[in-house]
Amino acid sequence: MYILVGIRWCLFYDSKKRAPVAWALFYYQILANILKKENRQAESLLQLEEGVKINPKAANLHGALGFAYLDAGKTDLAKIEFEQAKENPANFQDAQIGLAIIAFKSKNYAEAESVLEQVAQKEKKLSPVVHELRGHLKAAQGKEEEAIG
Repeated sequence: MYILVGIRWCLFYDSKKRAPVAWALFYYQILANILKKENRQAESLLQLEEGVKINPKAANLHGALGFAYLDAGKTDLAKIEFEQAKENPANFQDAQIGLAIIAFKSKNYAEAESVLEQVAQKEKKLSPVVHELRGHLKAAQGKEEEAIG
C-alpha cells in the first residue's frame, strides 16, 4: 500500500507535466485490481471511473471499466466503455470480447457471433477467450458438434 500512496503523491506533485497522467493511469488500474481481489468491487469501480475522468482517452481504463460494469450488471454502461476502448487497436480484441459477452448474455447469438468474427478477421493471434466464447456460443445454439470441434 505504501507504493500506491507514493504514486498518488507523484500524481499531484507536478501537475504541469504529462508524467502525472501516466502515473494516474497506472495508479488507478493497480488500485482497482487490488480492491477487486479484496472483494471491494464498488470501490474498484470508483477508482476506474476516477482514472477515466483524469484521462478520457485511456482505452485500457475504458476496457477495464467496461468489465467492471459488466461484473456489476450494468451492461448499458459496459457497452459504452467497450465501444470507447475498441477505438485503440491495442485494446480492440478485449473490447470486442466484452461486447460479445454482453450479446451472449442477452441471448443475441447472431450479434455475438458477428463480433467474434470481426475479431477473427482483424487479429492475427486470438485470445483463448475468443475460442472459449465461440464454443459456448455454438453450444447455446444447439451446435454441440461444432462447439467441440
